[in-house]
Amino acid sequence: MTEVLNTLFVSGQGNFSEWAPFILRVGLGLGLISHGYPKLFKNFAQFSGYVASLKWPAPRIFALLAGLLEFAGSLLLIVGLFVHPVALLLAGYFILVMLSAHRGQKFQQGWELAFLYFVGMLALWAINEDGAWALASIMF
Repeated sequence: MTEVLNTLFVSGQGNFSEWAPFILRVGLGLGLISHGYPKLFKNFAQFSGYVASLKWPAPRIFALLAGLLEFAGSLLLIVGLFVHPVALLLAGYFILVMLSAHRGQKFQQGWELAFLYFVGMLALWAINEDGAWALASIMF
């Protein structure tokens, strides 16, 4: 047992490359689903009103797209389907969030979380692997 622990954690000889994308996609997905679910199923009218206040055209449509992207995109990341296109779409989405919803705010009092999601999604896209327990690796 000591030899296994030494190999994995001390000598750095263990191979954890398939776990990095798994940790990112499940962690980001679980965090983001808590933002998308209420936008779609609890506070849609309030959220679409907020989108209208940002002067976006067709606020109900954009609110629906944002909620779907956050909720359905999170589900796809968690199960490991279409990870790369979803991560790239979400990275672009978070650029829009930072430029519109958090415009003029300070980093730690506004756009810090959107920035962290952006960086995480970009990293997940750049890894170019779906990781352990990805449904895509089973299906395709």
